[in-house]
Amino acid sequence: MIGSAPGRGFGEVHPGDRLGRYEILLAVAQGGMARVWAAKQHGQRGFSKVVAIKTILPNLAEDETFERMFLDEARVAAGVHHPNVCEIFDLGEEDGVLYLAMEWVEGESLARVLKPGTGVEGALPQRLNARLAAKIIAEACGGLHAAHELTDDHGHRLDVVHRDVSPQNILVGSNGSVKVMDFGVAKALGMSTETTSAGQIKGKAPYMSPEQAGGRKVDRRSDVFALGICLYEATTGKRPFSAPGGNQIQIIKQILSGQFEPPSAHVPGYPHELEQIILKAMAMDPFQRFATADRMKTALEEWLARSGPVITQTHIGAELQTRVGHIVSERQEHIKHLMRQSLARVTASPRDSFQSVGDQSASVPSFIRNVAPTSTSGAELSQGAISAPRKRPSAMGTVFMGVGIGLGAFLLIGGLGFGGWYLLGGSKATPEPVAAATVAPPPATAPSAARPAPAPMAASVEYITVRTVPADGVSLEFEGSVLKPGVNRVPRPLPGSTRKLIARADGYEEQTLNLDSETPSTVDLVLSANAAPAKAEEPKAAPTATPEEHAKPAPKPEKSAEKPKPTPVDIPDNPFD
Repeated sequence: MIGSAPGRGFGEVHPGDRLGRYEILLAVAQGGMARVWAAKQHGQRGFSKVVAIKTILPNLAEDETFERMFLDEARVAAGVHHPNVCEIFDLGEEDGVLYLAMEWVEGESLARVLKPGTGVEGALPQRLNARLAAKIIAEACGGLHAAHELTDDHGHRLDVVHRDVSPQNILVGSNGSVKVMDFGVAKALGMSTETTSAGQIKGKAPYMSPEQAGGRKVDRRSDVFALGICLYEATTGKRPFSAPGGNQIQIIKQILSGQFEPPSAHVPGYPHELEQIILKAMAMDPFQRFATADRMKTALEEWLARSGPVITQTHIGAELQTRVGHIVSERQEHIKHLMRQSLARVTASPRDSFQSVGDQSASVPSFIRNVAPTSTSGAELSQGAISAPRKRPSAMGTVFMGVGIGLGAFLLIGGLGFGGWYLLGGSKATPEPVAAATVAPPPATAPSAARPAPAPMAASVEYITVRTVPADGVSLEFEGSVLKPGVNRVPRPLPGSTRKLIARADGYEEQTLNLDSETPSTVDLVLSANAAPAKAEEPKAAPTATPEEHAKPAPKPEKSAEKPKPTPVDIPDNPFD
């Protein structure tokens, strides 16, 4: 859950916060519209993995236009399933914060690969080997073509156009994978932000096609133009359209004029065939370009096959390690450290498991990218007319309002103390025995006239689910009563009270948790294995038995002097889950 610390603004997210089943670990990138975090996904039976979480910046969280763009990205990207497109797993909302859960790729953007060791805005790129760069862009072509071919449920093509293809949005993995990301300003038929008003342009100016820069209608060939610019920059270290100080008006004028130097003007001996591919992709007339990104991919792969040895993902990954490997490794180690801290918090003190640890922006590690996965400025908004869903409270309270009568008996017993919950298991025809020390006998029934008025009933019964590692062979004891095998839920303590839960398993150390009203609904409890078995438990060598002794029944073991464990008590499942 999002923390509610004083002074926290609407839509703010901090490391340590919980968004659904995702625990925020670290901010890794930020652009003009959104921020990307490394997060821990919590699953069943102790499962966890790292994912990327994308959230709208707090200052834009209440802007309906940005919210619609965010939802459009989820609709478009979630429908594209291709090895060269960053996968979208989930769209959620927590306390008014919209978020996207995405595939985590251990690597860096092509923009950072071209500027190794620097995060300075305006720093000149360092060109890649021409064949290596061609392979990276060919892979990006494959991902974009998959997006361009996206269809609706009826098989009609949606005519998706990314409109923000740039080195910042081409992700290169440590394993050499290449993925297109950030469909935040993508255009598709039927999308709420499809229409762009006059004078409002979406995308980054240095990578726009002439029709996009001029505010005219765009199609997939506009993305082909942007791919040509990316390949131009990656192989020359220079942008074909640039201006002092990044003046966007001057850059747009250059794009509309179609005047730029060919790649060979910057790099002596530049491959002629590769230059022709770039010039075709960057033709002013869309009809003179490659008709699809797939055709551009084919042209690049054919040139690669003719020009030298095969370029594989291994070569791409090795180049990434050479240039920015230290940045990737530092971030990876930091995330592993945060994952270990998260596990320790859950094991030691569930109450503090997912509380906000404050804004760590004052000490941002050097590996956090300043490159925008989404970099749409306020001047680039579209005026979509379809309203997006506004923030709404959780519906859980509303669902349980209608079951108050059915739960009245449970809550009345709960008012007698949490021992009363375990009396529910004895409501059967043959009640199970309960230790006298565990559950006190109920007080004598007072006359009706002297009976106090019943306490107000709560709207719902809440439980805490305890997931243990290992999952099997673990015995749970709650307030002195052992839960039946397979039961791992206990009632949430009332505000101001604390209840003790003990987990035991053969070969593991006993673990104790103190549960209270603020404990998360799901707690992961990891038991530590014993270092060595106790000497008293070591089996003794038995003397050799005669055949007659084998025929005798084995003697019964002596009863342990230890106090017998409480009898398991059946806790019924909540029938309203």
